[in-house]
Amino acid sequence: MVTVTTEKNQSSANGSTNQGPPEDLVILDEKYFLGNGPANAHTSSSMEGGSYSIRLDRDSYVWLFSGRRGAGKSVAMTFFIVFAVILYNMRIISNYAIEFLIRRYRPDGKTYLQHVKNETIDFEKLLMQSDDYKHVIIALDEAPDIISHLASQTWKNRLINAFVRQIRHGFNSLFIAAQDDTLIDKSLRWQIDIETAYKDVSRSLGDNSGIEPGEEIDVKWYDQSGQWTGESTKDKLRKGEDPIVDEGTLYPRFLFGDEKHKAVFDSWQDINIVESLFRVDMRMSSVKIGSESKDFLDKYPIGEKALRAALDNVKKIYQMPEGDRAVWLKGFYSSFSGGLAEQDRSNLGKLLSECGIRRGGNKNKPWINFDGFDYDKFKAMVLSKTDGQEKAAE
Repeated sequence: MVTVTTEKNQSSANGSTNQGPPEDLVILDEKYFLGNGPANAHTSSSMEGGSYSIRLDRDSYVWLFSGRRGAGKSVAMTFFIVFAVILYNMRIISNYAIEFLIRRYRPDGKTYLQHVKNETIDFEKLLMQSDDYKHVIIALDEAPDIISHLASQTWKNRLINAFVRQIRHGFNSLFIAAQDDTLIDKSLRWQIDIETAYKDVSRSLGDNSGIEPGEEIDVKWYDQSGQWTGESTKDKLRKGEDPIVDEGTLYPRFLFGDEKHKAVFDSWQDINIVESLFRVDMRMSSVKIGSESKDFLDKYPIGEKALRAALDNVKKIYQMPEGDRAVWLKGFYSSFSGGLAEQDRSNLGKLLSECGIRRGGNKNKPWINFDGFDYDKFKAMVLSKTDGQEKAAE
């Protein structure tokens, strides 16, 4: 969730007054994080610094935050989530609470506050590749509790891995915290692009150092896939080179708040273990996640007129020769006479994904491809919600 308020009266961006965000939230000044601000100066490999940039507005990453208990994994993950929100204005979808304010600057020098709060992760949306999860950071603390190496053959792990393999299609990035990569599913392990390994400085220097746990965290950076620097950890090891891309120290004290402001996140928060142990059952045209089971089109309803129009339009595309079935997404939806209601459009996108549509392009000009699309499944699902007869939409 992202809202914009003025600093003076906490009014909304359109001028209507409201109660505004809680007054005890930490206010983070964007100047602190941009350019040569202190946050960048204290981070050897900041998201925009060094020879290689981590551009979440351009690329999608699977980023592992590793280290022993108390090493600073969750602190570091939150540190870089804050960076991503400030730099790229991304939404946060996570299994732990994050909330803060950003002081932004307008071109005329006036300031306003941006209220940032995470959205609780909806595993049904995640697994079904919902269109609602676009250009977001998905953050999983204690990730092995959710996608364990001990459950690699379950539908849950298989669907999460399917989401990750297509993560760039939604311009999303996945942040995961785990003590070691061997504790997570092997397929997901192979998808990791960046690994940052952490060690709390206070543990190394001892009790007399004057440094509290979490104030300084040493970090080593690895490019596991080669997507970041063009050369993976394995590439470097084969050549006998040091696999560490960079190393430095994080200073995340700003996350912890003070007497008047609560922390950006609660480092002592318990992750809901029971919630992470949900089961997934799959059928031809239905899905069961957790304890709820519904037919797909009962779960994601589409009006009958929209369904008939969709069947007509998809049939025309599917009758084209294979290799010529890619269409611009905007052109596809504009072919519906009178347009589509917002819910019908959103749920039709889910239905097309369910039947094997492929997506590509970029966020400004996306396309969909019907090669490999399961038209028979799509037709059967549509006719099951009409009168069972294939006829043109009125």
